[in-house]
Amino acid sequence: MNDDTTSSFAVIRSEMEKNRKRKRLFRVFSLILAFLCLVYIALYFSLPVFQASSASYEGLVNFSKEDMKELAKIKDYDINLLFDTKKARENALENSHGFLLEADYETNGLTTKASIQENYPVASYQDTIYFAGGSSLSDSLEKVSLLPLSEERKTALKENLTRESQDKLPVVHLPSSLPEGYDLKEAFEPLSGVSQEALKAIAGIAYINEGKDAKWSNVAYALVYDEENSSYYLLKNLSSAYFSSYFSSKVFPSKVERDIRSYIESKKMTTVDFSFEDETEKTYPVYAFKFIRSDNDIILVSDDLGKD
Repeated sequence: MNDDTTSSFAVIRSEMEKNRKRKRLFRVFSLILAFLCLVYIALYFSLPVFQASSASYEGLVNFSKEDMKELAKIKDYDINLLFDTKKARENALENSHGFLLEADYETNGLTTKASIQENYPVASYQDTIYFAGGSSLSDSLEKVSLLPLSEERKTALKENLTRESQDKLPVVHLPSSLPEGYDLKEAFEPLSGVSQEALKAIAGIAYINEGKDAKWSNVAYALVYDEENSSYYLLKNLSSAYFSSYFSSKVFPSKVERDIRSYIESKKMTTVDFSFEDETEKTYPVYAFKFIRSDNDIILVSDDLGKD
């Protein structure tokens, strides 16, 4: 056997050995990968972090995460991958008996999150406290007993709602003669989603129909009281459909009041007298403003501030 033949066999043996090593490494890698997949699957189906019961919530005020589990009928074994978000929403709204205005659930298979809009006291009208959904405080407190929660939680909810109703809330001012067919709850719906901090800063709201269209309460005036500066600001021509933007917690009341004070000082503005149509006996010295909304919902004070 010559040297060339011996060399060829050596090369072949070397390549065969390399192939065997590659195959062994591939098998080991495949086994490890399969094992890790099995471990992941086992953890996915067992760890609470992958279950809908560990969902994150935004918008909760009086209800807790545990309350929401009860209302939405979420079980500890409801994994995110198979979680029925539509059914959870339906359950939550139905079992809340009106204390939830919205409950949107969404999941990507790994995590679940929910956006909740609660129904709580937002304003008073003729000495009666009303919720954003249009029900009175007394009617709402009676409905607490219908909630599928423990007696301890029901008692806590009643106490919270009663305490919130005693906070400073806007007074709604409506004309003495309301249009035929006008539903009183239309006066409170625009305030749904407005934070409690913002509600405390709004002294009064008056609805008007600037365009004389079928939607009578399409525009509102809001009287804001700046406690730090002992000043009243009248925010004119607010679209009722965008109250949650005007009074977003990101800008109201702190940023808005700061911007207004800066404008008042720079323009040396003076107050004008204002009174609600149904409360002519009380006159407020106000700084009058008009607001506009930008595309990203930041509140801007328009150039025609203080003008009609």
